Amino acid sequence: MVDFNAWAQKSDTEKVYLVETSVWRLADGVVLPLYLGSRNILLEDRFYLGCAIGLPRLVRQANNALTPNRVSTWGELELQLEPDYRPDAQNSITWRDLLSSSYNFRGQALIIKVGDPAWAYGDFRTIFNGGLDKYRHTDTTMTVVVYDKARDLNQKLPHYGLPESPRVAEDRWDETVALLLGVVNNFPPTLITSSNPGAYPWKYALSCHVSQALVNAYYNNALLAAGYYQFIQKDLLPARKDGVGSAVLDLFGPYTGDLVQAEWMIEIDSITTPNSQGNSGSAVGLARFRWSTDGGRIWQGEGLLTWRLEYNPATLAKSPAAGDAAMTVSGTYTGDFKAPYRVKVVTGGHIGGGVAPQVKWSDDGELTWSDPIDVVADALNPGFSEAIPLNRGLSIVFTATGGTYSPSQTWTPIASAPGRMNCLASNPTDNVAVEITTGGSPGLGAMFKWDNGGGWSAPQAVESALEIYNPGSAYVVGDILEVVQSGASGMQAWVETVGGSGEVTGIRVKERGMTYSVADGLQTTTNSLAGVGCVLNVKAVDATGALDLRAIELFAGHSIGFTEGGLVGQDQYDTGDAGASFAVYTEPFVAGDQWSFGFREIPIPLADGVSIQFIDRATALAQGVDAERFLSSPEDFALGDNWRFILGSTVAFAVQVASGTITVDALGLVTPAVGYTDKIGELIRALPQGWRGWQDADIDLAALAAFNAAIPYSAGLAVTSPTEIASIIDQLLTGVPALYTMTQAGQFFIAELTPPTGTPVMALTDVEFLESPEQEDGDDDLYRRVYLNYGRNYNSEPNPQNAPSQERLAWLRNEYRQVSARDETVLELYPWAGDLGPLDTCLVDRDEAKALAAKDLLLFKTRHPIVKVLMKAQPFLLDIWQPVSIRRTRFGDAVGQVYAIAGKEENYSASEATLKLWR
Repeated sequence: MVDFNAWAQKSDTEKVYLVETSVWRLADGVVLPLYLGSRNILLEDRFYLGCAIGLPRLVRQANNALTPNRVSTWGELELQLEPDYRPDAQNSITWRDLLSSSYNFRGQALIIKVGDPAWAYGDFRTIFNGGLDKYRHTDTTMTVVVYDKARDLNQKLPHYGLPESPRVAEDRWDETVALLLGVVNNFPPTLITSSNPGAYPWKYALSCHVSQALVNAYYNNALLAAGYYQFIQKDLLPARKDGVGSAVLDLFGPYTGDLVQAEWMIEIDSITTPNSQGNSGSAVGLARFRWSTDGGRIWQGEGLLTWRLEYNPATLAKSPAAGDAAMTVSGTYTGDFKAPYRVKVVTGGHIGGGVAPQVKWSDDGELTWSDPIDVVADALNPGFSEAIPLNRGLSIVFTATGGTYSPSQTWTPIASAPGRMNCLASNPTDNVAVEITTGGSPGLGAMFKWDNGGGWSAPQAVESALEIYNPGSAYVVGDILEVVQSGASGMQAWVETVGGSGEVTGIRVKERGMTYSVADGLQTTTNSLAGVGCVLNVKAVDATGALDLRAIELFAGHSIGFTEGGLVGQDQYDTGDAGASFAVYTEPFVAGDQWSFGFREIPIPLADGVSIQFIDRATALAQGVDAERFLSSPEDFALGDNWRFILGSTVAFAVQVASGTITVDALGLVTPAVGYTDKIGELIRALPQGWRGWQDADIDLAALAAFNAAIPYSAGLAVTSPTEIASIIDQLLTGVPALYTMTQAGQFFIAELTPPTGTPVMALTDVEFLESPEQEDGDDDLYRRVYLNYGRNYNSEPNPQNAPSQERLAWLRNEYRQVSARDETVLELYPWAGDLGPLDTCLVDRDEAKALAAKDLLLFKTRHPIVKVLMKAQPFLLDIWQPVSIRRTRFGDAVGQVYAIAGKEENYSASEATLKLWR
C-alpha cells in the first residue's frame, strides 16, 4: 500500500494525471470511452493516450445549513491532442472527428485521478468526479466546463403534475402533487376529481411517491372514521394520455421498485400486427404496445398485446347437465385471443371404474374436436381425476361429487311404484347403478343387477329378510304365518305360493313386528285350517326389533337392501318391466354432457409490481369519462397513442365531502435504502438516490452514520412546489448545526458542525504560506438564546371548526410550536450577543427540538474564528472538513491550533491552494 500523502508532498516525484470520460456518437447513440493521460501509460490493459492536460481551477465550498451557500464545484479542463490521434478506447476515431458536430461530449461523466507511473491503477487517487458541460474547441484543443455531482442537487422536486386525463378534473390538470418526507401533520392533499366512480367520489393525490401510511384523515378538522375513506398505496391514476385514440389506461400496484426520476411510458406501436388467429386492428386485444421506464429513451417491450387473459370461472357452463361430474380449469393462459373452449363427455361412467369415462375438447367452438381422452383417477387425490392438458397453458381436472351416497339413503324406482331400495353400507368414493331385471318380491323371484363402472353383474335374487327354514305342509295361498319368539310379537307373513303337498314355497311380509332378534328356526302360528309345521328364519331386524332389510353385499364395503312387499304387483315389476332402474342416483359422467368456458381480461404485468390494463371505448363511456374531449375517436387506439406516469403515487379517497376541507396526518417517503424513515440524515440520503440515481458509492456512508448518531431526530416536510434538492436539504437541516459538500472523490459528505478534533492530516507553517493568513474573529455568530419552531401544522386556521378539545383547538390555530434555550452568562463576555431565530425546523417532537436548541446554543455561544490562507502545496493533498493545524513558531505558537477545512480553491497549474479554515 502506497503512502499517498508522503508521496504527494515530495517535489522530486513524477505525478501522472488520468482523465477518464466518454463521447456520445449522435448517429446511433453509442457511447465511446476515452482514456487520456498526462503521458502515455498502460494500466490494467487500459492504454491512456498522452496529451497536454490543463487541469481545472476548482472551488470547493461546504454548505453550512444555518447559512446556506450552495456552490457546486466547477472549473475548466483543457485537453490538447494532435488532430489525427485516436483517443477512444477502440482506437477508431480521430480527435478531429470527435470534435465535429457528429459527436457530443456534454453530459458525459468525468473522473480525474493522480498517481505515480510505477503504481498499480488501484493506488491512483480520484481528485475530481463529476461531468462535462459546455465546451469550445479549435482543431487541436478542447476547453470544457466541468462540474462535480453537487450539480445534481440543482434538480427541482416535486416535478409531477396531475395529468391531462379524462379521470382528472380539468381545472386540476398540471397541479403539482406534493413531496412528503417523514411525519407530516394536517396536510391538505391534492384534489384529483369529485366524480370518481364508486362509493368514494372525492379522490385525492397524497404524494408523488410511495408513502408509508395515512395515519388519520380529517373533514373540517373532525376525525373521519375508517369507513369514510380509503388509503391505497399504488400509482396515481390515471396516467397522462396523448394521441387521438379513445381507450383509457388503468395502473395496478403497489410499486415495489426503487424511486425513479424519469417517466414511464406506454405507447401503441402497432395496429396491424396479426395475432395467432391472423386478426389485427385498433381494438383492445388486437392492437400492440411497448413500454419504457425512462420516458421513451429505451423500450422494454415491443409489440405486446393490449390485453392479457385468464380463464373466467363465472363463464363456466354445463349442458345438458345430466351428469354430476364437475370440471375445473387451471393454468396461465398463453393465448392472444378469447378461444371458445368446449369439453364433452363421449363415454359415461365414473372416475376409477373398470371402464374409464372419456371426454374430448375443442378450442374453435366445436368445429374440430380432439380424440377421446380417458378420465383417469388421481391416485393421491381420491375423487379427482388426473389433470388433462389442453393447450395454451390450460389444463382441466374433473371431480365426481355427484352420485355418491351414504347408508340409509333411499332410492326410488323410475316407475311410480311403492318399491324402495336402501343403501346399507357404502364407500363414499363409489358410484353404483342398480337395475331390476325380473319383477317380483324379495324372496319371490325378483332379480337385479348392478354396476360400479366395470360393467353389469350377472342377475341375482332379491333376498328377503324373512326366509323359509321348513316349508311344512297342508297350507294354502293366503294363509297368514306369525313368527313366535319369546318377548316378541306381531311379525307376520302371507303365504304367496305353495307346493303340491301344501308346503310353503313363497312368503311376503305382512307386518314387521317388534322386539325380535335375528334367529333361525323360529316356529309359527297360523290361521290355516290344516297347515302345520312351517318354520321361518329372521335374517335382519332394526333397533326396535322390527324386521329390517336383508343386506345384499355387492362388493367389499358396499351392500343394499330392498323393502319387503315393495316389489309386488304384476303391473310394476314383472318380467315385462325388466330394465326398470332406480334413478335418484345419477352417474357423474353421462354421454353428451358438455362444458364451455371463456376468459376475462386481467392486468398486464410490466416490472417492479406494476401492471396495466386498457379500458376500451365502450367501457370508458360507461364509466362516465369526458366523452366530448377524450372520446372523439370511434377507435380504442390510434398508432402512437401514449400514456406517461410517475410511479409510486399514493391516493387517498374520501366520501360525503361535497364542501369542506380534507386534511391528513401521513408518514411519507419510503426510501430505497432503508424503507420508511423520518430521520433527517436518511431523508437527505433518499433525495439524490431516489431522483438522481445515486448509489451508495456516491455517498460517504461512514460520515452519514456519524451524522445520524449525532443528529438522531425525526423530521417531516411537505414540499408543495418545485424546489431544488439542495434547498430541500437546507430546509431539513434548518436549525441543525451541520454542513455538507462533495469530496474530491465525488462522494456526498455530511457532518455535524462541531469544533475540529483529532490528529491533523497536515501541519501548515510559514514555509507553506504564500501570504500571511487572514483571520476573522467570528464574533458575529455569538448568541445568548436560540429559538426553534417545530411540529408544523400544514393547514393552520385562525378560527378552526370542529376541534375536539381545547388542546387541539390551540394546535390548529398555530403553524408551529416553539422551544428555546438560553444562557445569560454569555453577556458577561460578549454583551452584544443576541438571539438566534426563531428558525423553522422540520422537527416534529418537542423533546428532540429542545435537545437541538441546547446543541445550537452550546455551539454558538462561543467564538469560532475563520482563517483564510494561500499556500504552496499540491491541491489534492487536502479535502473538505479534514483537520489541519496552523503552527507559527515565530509568533510563539509551536503546538498550533487545529482547524477544519470549510472551503478550498484548487489551482493545479500553479500547485497552489487557498483554504478557508474554521474552528
